[in-house]
Amino acid sequence: MKSRVLSMLFALLLVVGIWPVGLGSVRAQSDEIDTEALISVTLPAGSLPSAPAFLRLVRITLDPGATSVAHTHPGPELGRIESGVISVTVNGPASVKQRSSKPKDPFEAIESGKATTLDRGDQVLYPAGTEIEFTNTDEDPAEVLAIVVLPASEGHPDLITYTEATPTDASFKGVTSEVLGDAILTTIPGKDATITLDRIQLQAGQSLPGSGNPVLFSVESGDFQFSVSGGQVQISHKREPGPQTDVPEDENIKLRSGDAVFFPNGVRTTSRGENSAELDLLRVIVAPAAGSDEKLSQDGRGAIRFKAPAAAD
Repeated sequence: MKSRVLSMLFALLLVVGIWPVGLGSVRAQSDEIDTEALISVTLPAGSLPSAPAFLRLVRITLDPGATSVAHTHPGPELGRIESGVISVTVNGPASVKQRSSKPKDPFEAIESGKATTLDRGDQVLYPAGTEIEFTNTDEDPAEVLAIVVLPASEGHPDLITYTEATPTDASFKGVTSEVLGDAILTTIPGKDATITLDRIQLQAGQSLPGSGNPVLFSVESGDFQFSVSGGQVQISHKREPGPQTDVPEDENIKLRSGDAVFFPNGVRTTSRGENSAELDLLRVIVAPAAGSDEKLSQDGRGAIRFKAPAAAD
């Protein structure tokens, strides 16, 4: 029943935008893993809702000329332009980082009420309560990777509020959302927090990297079959958005493109086996900001066992 309620709540997010972020495609090596940094945003204490909270990773596509419906969220929204050109208008505070910026450069404020143009690689941050509206001003489709963190405790506010008349199906014409990962955050930094999104490419035989903080992996391509050997592990499927209850131990799981696995208390570095194939993943991490003395609990840290794909796969 709890899983069904959570899924219904997340269905409200399907039409919600999460928006463009800017930072050039930065490639770095981490433990010999090919990593492309996409988003890195540090939020001051109090910006994130208290646990439990919904976490969603989504890809939003806008056809040429398509416009989102103006709306607000009760939690922060951040994103990155993957392709195309988008014009964003906000009512309230918001900030951007252009793709030409260096990783340590600060975000710059957007002027409220004035359209701001964002290109491929730009990042954007919308604090809770800021009204957002955006339009694809290019002749080609535009894509945005976005993350939203929203309150999930009992009696939480509406996850999205439309600021004008109640929208109809026609209001969303040309705007589609593909959910790439849903989760329930049960551990959240109480002080300054950093949310990162990167793309990692595991070569044949490379292990899944561990994390001491909440981490979500969304499959872009490749084989991801496993069973849980301990700790807390959540999964979500593109065909049925919404977080599911913790996966029981020894249950066989196979993730396909657009499916995701979430470890609310982190995960141990895990061997995929010497004969494992290439695997492309999007990874979201929610962690205390650099320099913070806060340490998140790792009680219930996830542990999984990868399985060799069957011949038919």
